[in-house]
Amino acid sequence: MSEKLVTVQENNLKRAQVFQQYVISHTSSGLLPGVDSSSSNAEVAKAQLALLQSEQFVEEQKNNLEQLSGVSADSIRIDTTSFLQRIPFIGSLNVSIDNNPIMDYQRQLLTTEHNQLNVLKKSALPTINILGMTWARGSGVDRITKSYNPGLMDGIPYQTYNYMAGVAVNWNITSLVKNRQQYLSATQQIESSRFQMEEEISILNKEIKNAQLQYESAIQQTKVAPVQYKAALDAYNLSTARYQAGLASLNDVVQAYYVLNRADVDKAIAVNNVWRAILQHAAASGIFSEFTNQLPQ
Repeated sequence: MSEKLVTVQENNLKRAQVFQQYVISHTSSGLLPGVDSSSSNAEVAKAQLALLQSEQFVEEQKNNLEQLSGVSADSIRIDTTSFLQRIPFIGSLNVSIDNNPIMDYQRQLLTTEHNQLNVLKKSALPTINILGMTWARGSGVDRITKSYNPGLMDGIPYQTYNYMAGVAVNWNITSLVKNRQQYLSATQQIESSRFQMEEEISILNKEIKNAQLQYESAIQQTKVAPVQYKAALDAYNLSTARYQAGLASLNDVVQAYYVLNRADVDKAIAVNNVWRAILQHAAASGIFSEFTNQLPQ
């Protein structure tokens, strides 16, 4: 949009310079008062200043985009011709916000907090431990003959076995008060997250409605802006012709000049507002493809 405004201000400067040449040529020959020459010089200076400001704004936006994207500002080339002449359309105005990443985050947050609440609830229950043990030993005594064999290999094999099993219940009663407070705190946190989620739903629905209103308004602007520009251009040409014929003052020409410049800017902004509305709609719904699919390839 800023690059398009540079083009608009360039055309504005050209008009001012052409008119300046006409005024200077006629004031030097005495056909027009000298003050008109000074006024035309002032208008050219204003147009040059507006052009410089527009060019500076373009560079600022490129630097901002370079900082955000990591792409060199010198390599950024934008096709303003196709971007500002083709009017995009929203596929469907009635969309859900379920695909928005914010909603995914809120749902995951609630799930996590519910799981933490279940952990706290179970941590207050008694702990049950099941214990088991077996052991065996060798004796060197033959089980059948009952004779004792002093050899090493005779005493290594297991001959006697035993086992033990038990259940241990552990309940830390002193931590019940602490667990209760943690449980109440987790419950309040879930309620807070639920309210926050409802607030996000309200905000996103409001953003979608605002985007729809802006889109409908921008579409109407794209229909009216060309009519406004043509009327302003006709008024400027008529004022210039009347001034050259001595039927209008320089102030009439300057006023028509300002109206034409404003109409030229409005015509460029009208299409841009449609893109902005679609981008806002895509950001609120989370369906970003409805914006990217319409970008110039």
